[in-house]
Amino acid sequence: MKSKGLLVVLAAALLLVACNGSLGGYVKVTAKGASAAAYQVDDGDWRAADDPESFDFWAFNKYQVAVRCGDEVNVVALTPGDAGNLIFDCEETEIGFNVNYNVSAVNHADRAALYYLGGLAASSPGVAVGTIAANHARPGRQDLVLVAGDSSGNKLAAMMKTVVAANGGSYQMTMSSSDGGNLLSGGTVADFSATVPAGWSVSGALTASLTPHGTEVLSDYLHSSGGNYTSYAFAVHDLVSAFAYEHGSAPQKTLQRLIIADGKAVRFEPDLPAVFDATMTHDYLPSFSGLSYSCGDLVGFHLEARWDGIELSALASSGYLGDGAAYELPDLTYLDGFTDVYPDSGDEVTTSAEAICSNKSIGEIASQPLNETPVGLRGLDLRIAGDQEKYTAP
Repeated sequence: MKSKGLLVVLAAALLLVACNGSLGGYVKVTAKGASAAAYQVDDGDWRAADDPESFDFWAFNKYQVAVRCGDEVNVVALTPGDAGNLIFDCEETEIGFNVNYNVSAVNHADRAALYYLGGLAASSPGVAVGTIAANHARPGRQDLVLVAGDSSGNKLAAMMKTVVAANGGSYQMTMSSSDGGNLLSGGTVADFSATVPAGWSVSGALTASLTPHGTEVLSDYLHSSGGNYTSYAFAVHDLVSAFAYEHGSAPQKTLQRLIIADGKAVRFEPDLPAVFDATMTHDYLPSFSGLSYSCGDLVGFHLEARWDGIELSALASSGYLGDGAAYELPDLTYLDGFTDVYPDSGDEVTTSAEAICSNKSIGEIASQPLNETPVGLRGLDLRIAGDQEKYTAP
């Protein structure tokens, strides 16, 4: 599967809709690289799509779409008014290439970190001139970002180079002493420790910058007391992912806030949302009830089950759920391509429910595939409160 960035992991595999406008009840689905797909209109039977990579149908009051990307099955449960153009990206193409770097012109620099689409790689300590291998990278046009550091872990300089990355390629990045000017100060994360629930021992915030072609460059890890973070002159905007979770508890609860600024070197105030208590009924596949949460801008709920390498998840919008406030992950095993999406007796199943609040509606979230975190959406303020349990399939 395509490598998921750290922000995607922290987002707990959040699914969000790319919507270019709904044409009445017409729904179009594009799922590059999908091995199977199916859909349901209103409360009718599920139907397998003839072409899992591209299909369309007419929906009346509500609909569901399921797309399989490897061992992940992503389901969306929406209304035509939520979105009419759904985009998934299941392509698994990964490449590897080398970057020959030289940071010797930067005073005290003795190591480097390389950021690229799909990941991060670092040089060995004490090596100012050398080669960094970029593995599990994505092909095509992208920004390579090289950050020079010293033996104490301080950032000293940074540079960006735009390339069309190809498998087996080799690229040169040589820093000058002036590249220290690409590091920007002035960015801050406010103290949000008062919103971390009592007794929760794990909390913090990750800051990052996004380049013009979508490379995420991590900058700093901060405690919930906040602090300063580094930005980059060549970035288009910064983001912060603040989080807290119970450590070692079962069930486990999580809180997260993702804010994407319309700028860089800004002040973030990432107070965390309230705790969410979900009601989960455990059978072969879980069902969820009491899906309600007070936040003023509730988008919907992300519901998930994982077992033995399989992941089945759904985004159910508030419009789809209506007053019912209940949802059951669908049994798709009678459809081609989904026959194994069911836990065997004795499998340990991890199930979770997340309430999702956002200042952007589903229809406003445009340009990001359903199965990726929307790091390119400027001005987004996303709050996620999760509840997790484990059970053994009967």
